[in-house]
Amino acid sequence: VCALLSQADAADVARKRSLNGAQTAATKYTLKATKVDNSGNSAVPTSSCKFSISGEGASGTVVIEVVPADNISAYADGNKVPGLGDQAYSGGGTTVVRVGDLMLQTGENSFTQGFAVELYRKMIPKLK
Repeated sequence: VCALLSQADAADVARKRSLNGAQTAATKYTLKATKVDNSGNSAVPTSSCKFSISGEGASGTVVIEVVPADNISAYADGNKVPGLGDQAYSGGGTTVVRVGDLMLQTGENSFTQGFAVELYRKMIPKLK
């Protein structure tokens, strides 16, 4: 999952979602992607990555997990999110999205839900 988000995509989302409220066209954002070891987790995701995005004093972190798509049924009582992947739901402060036989979900998240959704939008084309 770490390979699904590029430096340019992360910077684009940070700029679009105003990660640094005082940003200018020259504001530089950096992305650090760290694979998460899920070996001690009983509900093991297929893959997880901790993304840290920062720029001129503003920063945030989100863990995005890839799990089997059949897990989306647990979220079906949430609000449908049209135009995101093959199927998506939001509720309880999180959004999950199914793309084919995989589902993206957030673990630790210091960004807004909207920020995470924008990251999903950048990552989804690379899942297909």
